Amino acid sequence: MDKIKLQKLQLMRTLQETNFFKAYQKLVKNDTNLTDNEKFLLLKLAIIFLNYGEIELEKFGYRIILMYSNTFNDYKPLYDISINKGYIPVSKFIEEKYLDIENFNESFHGLLMSSYKENFKHPQAERNIYFSAGQKRLFKFSKNDDDFIVVAPTSYGKSDLIIQKVEDNLDKNICILVPTKSLLAQTRKRLIINPCIRECQNKIVTHPDMLNEESGNIIAVLTQERLLRLLQKHPNLNFDIILIDEAHNLIENDSREILTIQNLKILKKRNNNVKYYYFTPFLVEPKKLKIFKDTELLADKIQEFIKVEKYFVCDLTSNNKMFKVYDQFINKFFDVKSMQMFQNTFKFIDYFAANKNIIYINRPKYIESFSKKINNSIEITEDIKKVQKSLREFLHEDYNLIKTLNNGVIYHHGGMPENIRLYVENAFSKINEIKYVVTTSTLLQGVNIPAEKIFLLDTKKGKGNLNSAQFKNLVGRVCRFSEVFDRENGSLKLLEPKVYIVKSEYSSNNANIENFLKERVKDNKVIIDEIDNPLIKTNLEAQLTEEEIEQVREAEEFQENIEEGTSELENLRIVTSEIAKSCFKNNIHDFDIFENQSQLEENYNNSKNIEPVSTSDRLIFLIAQIFLFRVKLKDEHADNFRRLENDKAKAFYSKFLEWRASGTSYREMINNFLWYWENVKEDSIIYVGTRWGEITSPYQEGSRELYINLSNKSDAQKVNIAILRVKEEQDFVDFNLMPYVEILNDLDLIESNFYDKIKYGTSDTYMIKLLKEGFSIELAKVIRSGNYNDYINLDHDLKLRSGIVQAMQDNNENEILKFEIQYYINE
Repeated sequence: MDKIKLQKLQLMRTLQETNFFKAYQKLVKNDTNLTDNEKFLLLKLAIIFLNYGEIELEKFGYRIILMYSNTFNDYKPLYDISINKGYIPVSKFIEEKYLDIENFNESFHGLLMSSYKENFKHPQAERNIYFSAGQKRLFKFSKNDDDFIVVAPTSYGKSDLIIQKVEDNLDKNICILVPTKSLLAQTRKRLIINPCIRECQNKIVTHPDMLNEESGNIIAVLTQERLLRLLQKHPNLNFDIILIDEAHNLIENDSREILTIQNLKILKKRNNNVKYYYFTPFLVEPKKLKIFKDTELLADKIQEFIKVEKYFVCDLTSNNKMFKVYDQFINKFFDVKSMQMFQNTFKFIDYFAANKNIIYINRPKYIESFSKKINNSIEITEDIKKVQKSLREFLHEDYNLIKTLNNGVIYHHGGMPENIRLYVENAFSKINEIKYVVTTSTLLQGVNIPAEKIFLLDTKKGKGNLNSAQFKNLVGRVCRFSEVFDRENGSLKLLEPKVYIVKSEYSSNNANIENFLKERVKDNKVIIDEIDNPLIKTNLEAQLTEEEIEQVREAEEFQENIEEGTSELENLRIVTSEIAKSCFKNNIHDFDIFENQSQLEENYNNSKNIEPVSTSDRLIFLIAQIFLFRVKLKDEHADNFRRLENDKAKAFYSKFLEWRASGTSYREMINNFLWYWENVKEDSIIYVGTRWGEITSPYQEGSRELYINLSNKSDAQKVNIAILRVKEEQDFVDFNLMPYVEILNDLDLIESNFYDKIKYGTSDTYMIKLLKEGFSIELAKVIRSGNYNDYINLDHDLKLRSGIVQAMQDNNENEILKFEIQYYINE
């Protein structure tokens, strides 16, 4: 332990026996009965800590000043400290809200400070935003041309940096790589509202089928799966700049992150001068994000601590209910309130809730049931009625979300249709009466909504606990700078975001919430990056297990078979048959392609002389015939695909693809599911998977809870199960079945019109153009009606005029579709 840290430890131990500690404890517990001597002592020691030369003590000193100023509405100490530390947004807010502005501006000191702060104004003066010193440095750093990584907390403007990087390089081919469709839609919208990007008219590509030979420089915004498909379809395409958002995901040992790195290596092979820029809210040692062994990343990491969270723990499960505040700087819990008044979880949340609140629950199946239990009386405004009407018409009148809106509640999970999820995020942001969003970890991936407090009713993500990075990312969703420094409604009290960890009926029985919290936020806790991705570990020359060595070789072989010349490893196996090559190019992982190459070729040869497939039942049969017959599936990867071994599953997916091929809307699809369960299915047991399962299979002993019994569900419950199943079956088709459809299409085994219908829900070329742009099938049908021809041009690239929104309003189109169309307006 170095000398300063040892001195700090001794200092903190000594202070706990002094009057300072008693005064500080009062401050932490929001006790305003501090004497003048206690206030003086707190401020004096805060100044000492700020100048001690040790980062944790510096944070501690700032935290004392921040709490003092917010508790006593005395912002002069915070003003001085924020100027000194370069926290210009804080000092500017204080200057405008709390200082005697006339006298301040007339004084020499006031004029000097105001002039100094103008150096930190955003380059786009009309935005009237001020950078902190760290943000200004970050903005300058991002102008670098060499490969770099930026590490900055949520709300520090990483999205703005990405857009700025695009704006500075409009003469190049650019790809922005994002992990989710939601982030894809958000990023696309930010691009098209940027005046410079809009004026240059570079094609924005969000789908692999959007690119054509006539396109000039492009801006691609893609998930890793879409990027791979784009590269396959255009073997001569290369990019000059790659911007990787949420780059911390790359350190995980996950098939999607393996694919991302494979994509990055293919792009490097196609253009050795390609530049890579990584953006992430957290990495302890950013330079360890080593995708290429011989490349050193420039790195800039924000060390500012403008926000300091205040943590509370509450146990509602035991007879002796507990509620404490935790101080991460002195590593102590303090009792703050009697818990006898809180009879259940919601009463606790309701008591402490702010105007906008996030409630986190790990398991999706609890999200909707908890949301319905929230009893929060609100005025049902016209805005809320409008949202309810839109959901009723778009999906179904029995949709749970319509009911929860009556109590000012929305929910957010992966089982919701993508455009609905974006629509309700926007409703939460815009409608004051909507007070709660109940969510799973879907909120971790860059979703930006206004919220002041967060309540975690579980400390898990999936089967494991939220790790330090995931926890901090979730906590970072509340009290974003845009809300803190809002000139009308902002408050510096939001610089102390309140985080409540509640042990409840939705938590694990053995959850120890106090230990969980200490392990993640204790100020002197050493946090390291958990680098699990073997493709990165091998570049760091870390010790790999035999399993990891084999995983690296498999990944390199896979990548080499996608595009030759991308791997430096020797003696890699290369497939020779046409069908095996297509399996690699379509990212098939359900079986070992090398091991099954001969069987696949035999199955293909037995099928290639048939008439091209033009019906869904023949399509399902052919997929099973070629890719399942005598093919050895991987136990750990193929659970989803294996369901096609079952005859009843084949019959269902044949019917589902038939609905899909006819362009069935989401509402129609829900009714189709209800009809199918009532009239076709022989029993009431349906498969719903781990996220929603309630019972085990009655036909298989020892199975997991993967099923639901419809016989004990009400009609309304069946509707909501159908909404979930439509989304998940669409995902199954898109991610698990469509790669096989693409292979069959590559091999000319599918009739072209039928292929279009399966992929797009139509063979109409105009509709397909719209769908390739990212339109939902419902929106594409509305545009195809001909009512909006004056506002849209599809001759080359999509041109959409803003007047279309009003035209849709005049025609009483659904609010969800009017919201969706705004993501595409570019004139």
